[in-house]
Amino acid sequence: LAREKKCFCVWSGKPVSEETLAVDHLIPFSIWKSNELWNLVPADSKINGSKSDLIPNSSRLENRKQEIFSSWEALFTKYPHEFTRGLTVGLLGEEPKEDWKEKAFERLCAISRYLIESRGYEEWI
Repeated sequence: LAREKKCFCVWSGKPVSEETLAVDHLIPFSIWKSNELWNLVPADSKINGSKSDLIPNSSRLENRKQEIFSSWEALFTKYPHEFTRGLTVGLLGEEPKEDWKEKAFERLCAISRYLIESRGYEEWI
């Protein structure tokens, strides 16, 4: 994404360059084992390092909702089949419909709450 147009960190909103770009897992790979496109977002490498294996809480996700949506839209546009397949299998459990972003975001927040509240993973506030 960084090469094709200006790319922004999902967490800070600041522009990232090829030198500072990191691909972050919304839900850390060490916990969720998902490299599906919905789970990958652009981040500043320093912020990605500070997030590490922490789970973004619902409040943080809600505050960055539009940036997450922008990342999802860009990935869907570039890789429609792969994005849709990953979203269906890894997040929604069904074929995406018109309101797929809202439903996927609700599911993302539910996973985050589950991992923090039920499984005891540390939250990223």
